[in-house]
Amino acid sequence: MRPTPLTEHDLDRQLPEFYPRIYRMVRAMVYGSGLDPEDLTQDSFLKVYKKRHMYNGTSSLYTWTYQIARNTVLDALRRNKLQRRIFFWTESETQPDEFSANETGDQTLDRREQQQMLRKALARLSEKDKLIITMRDLEGMSYDEIAEIENLAPGTVKSRLFTARQRLKEELVRMGMDPGSD
Repeated sequence: MRPTPLTEHDLDRQLPEFYPRIYRMVRAMVYGSGLDPEDLTQDSFLKVYKKRHMYNGTSSLYTWTYQIARNTVLDALRRNKLQRRIFFWTESETQPDEFSANETGDQTLDRREQQQMLRKALARLSEKDKLIITMRDLEGMSYDEIAEIENLAPGTVKSRLFTARQRLKEELVRMGMDPGSD
C-alpha cells in the first residue's frame, strides 16, 4: 500500500522546523560564490511543495527535503560554473561574545585566523568532500541520514568522511597549520 501524499497542511506543519538547518547548509555550500542562500533556500522549499506528491514515505521528510535542497544548490553552482568555493563554518562564525571570558585578544585573533585558514583549506577540497564534511560536522547528521541522502551504504559514508577529513588535514598542513594528530 502506497502512503498518502503529503498535503500542504502537512508541509505547513513540518517544514518550518527544517528551515534553519536547510538554510545553514545552503549558506555553507554557496559561501563566497555570490549566490544568494535565501533565494536558493526558498527555491528548495518551493520544489518540496511542488514535488510533495512524489514523497513516498520511505525516508524521513527532513532527509527528503535536505536532498532536494542539496540538489538545488549543486544545480545552481553548476549553472554558474562555480568551482571549489569556500563555504564552511557558517554555524560557528564567532562573535566577540562567543569567546571565553578568559581568552585574551591575541587568543581571539588566533582563533579567527584558524577559522580563516580552515575556510581556505576547505575551498581547495572537491565539492563531494565539502558536502560530506558539512553534513556530518556542521549539520551533525547521522551516518544513516547521510547514507540515505547520498544513496550510499553507511560504511561507504564513514570511509568517504574519513578520506575527506584526511584531505582537509593535508590542506591545513600545506598551509602551515598544525591541525593536530586527530
